[in-house]
Amino acid sequence: IGFVFGSYFNSTADTNELISLRDEIRSLKEVTLTSALQQYSASERIMAVSQIEKTDTTTPKFANALISTLNSDESPNVRYAALQALANFIMDETVRAELVKSLEFQKDPLIQISLISILMEASEKSAVVPIKEILKQEKTTPEVKKQAQIALEILT
Repeated sequence: IGFVFGSYFNSTADTNELISLRDEIRSLKEVTLTSALQQYSASERIMAVSQIEKTDTTTPKFANALISTLNSDESPNVRYAALQALANFIMDETVRAELVKSLEFQKDPLIQISLISILMEASEKSAVVPIKEILKQEKTTPEVKKQAQIALEILT
């Protein structure tokens, strides 16, 4: 009885310690990857976005870091990579809302088209007003206007 009793408590302690270690590793991974988005070179930032995209857990911290990167990174390639990674978070209502807000900040045609496509595929009706604003702008390229028109037809 003593052996069974001791084995049970020992395995419970080991399980709790293992869970604690996994949580610490996950936390360190979040800190490492989100801080890597602040690196000097665009290639390092793209690698960080790629690593976030490959993680098996989608955390709000990762989503917020990717949204910030999408809206503020100076490299269009990094912003595009962040947008593609955010497509994995599209079921999250907060992420969809942030992507809709991001429509007004984006000026790169590739990012605009991709963003409109992602929101259209997610059937995000709140994107209709910002998409109409994009259509009104004189600086909007014909390709973006075409994609925006298609999205409007689908979303309305």
